[in-house]
Amino acid sequence: MPHLRLLVPDLLWPDPADDRPYHDLTLPHLQRLAGRAMIAPEPASTATEWLGRHLGLDPAREWPHAAWTLLGMGRDPGRRSWIRADPVQLQPRGTQLFLTRVDDLSMDEAVALTTTLNRHFAEDRIRFEPLTPDVWIAEPEAAVDLRTAPVDFVHGRSIDTLLPRGPDAAFWAQRVNDAQMLLHDHPVNATREASGRSVVNSVWPWGAGRLEAPAPAPTLRVHAADLALQGLAGAAGGAVKPVPSRFDDLDLSDKAGQVIVVLDAPAKALARGDAAAWTAALLDLDRDWIGPAWAALSRGTLDPFGITALPGRSGFAATVRRRDRWRFWRGPGSVADLRPSVGR
Repeated sequence: MPHLRLLVPDLLWPDPADDRPYHDLTLPHLQRLAGRAMIAPEPASTATEWLGRHLGLDPAREWPHAAWTLLGMGRDPGRRSWIRADPVQLQPRGTQLFLTRVDDLSMDEAVALTTTLNRHFAEDRIRFEPLTPDVWIAEPEAAVDLRTAPVDFVHGRSIDTLLPRGPDAAFWAQRVNDAQMLLHDHPVNATREASGRSVVNSVWPWGAGRLEAPAPAPTLRVHAADLALQGLAGAAGGAVKPVPSRFDDLDLSDKAGQVIVVLDAPAKALARGDAAAWTAALLDLDRDWIGPAWAALSRGTLDPFGITALPGRSGFAATVRRRDRWRFWRGPGSVADLRPSVGR
């Protein structure tokens, strides 16, 4: 029987002290799940990090997100060392620098920016390439020994305690400083700034290393848009599929084993600072995914069913088995109650 887990970055409002987003927010299926499921705290991570831990990778090591990204693009990363170098905007707030992903570039803009970087870094034999407008990689000549933080994790935070560290940290810090000077007055940024759009004034290096395959997981099936996550699942021998628009479009035949679906609409809404869109994404999640999944659990075509929230700082993992449906003495929970740090 298939096992289904939904990974939902930013399912919870990022400020744990702020209850206002939950006022008048009724999510009957999620609230029922909160009342009946086993709930445990989930360490702060991205969806790719969650899957890597699930596949037995050592979280103390640097994971080769860049190589997995290439694999997700259908390209062979070979045995070379790669590093992600995504376009970002750094903004000073007091004495700290805060990072924001720049995700509205056109491919022409990305090519123009990386062409400038490549002219300068040719002497260092480092080549930048935009795989998509907002996903860039760098191919250095030598292996890279760094410990880094994923750009999605750093987004919206101060970079002071999250800068790359390790034997090659000083080398890459200097290259990032050089990139900042090159990008500062770039014509692409001048045009974007004039039209009120975010500028790309830095790159964020992360996910360095050679391709590493986790333990085989041939029954794994992952529905995700993230390229690194697709590459990791593929490296494990799992199947990679597009994300359906709703549960009813998901194939849960008997051949399905562990099925992971990454639903990132709430995270995209928060990245835009759009609280109304975040609320709408939660309502869609409740109606189109959690309610139908609960019905499948009741029919016996799915067992177990779980949701893992992956906000930036803390989260939860809720898992319900078919037998848990009868725990009727535990009434509906609340969305705010799902911000726990204790299991039940």
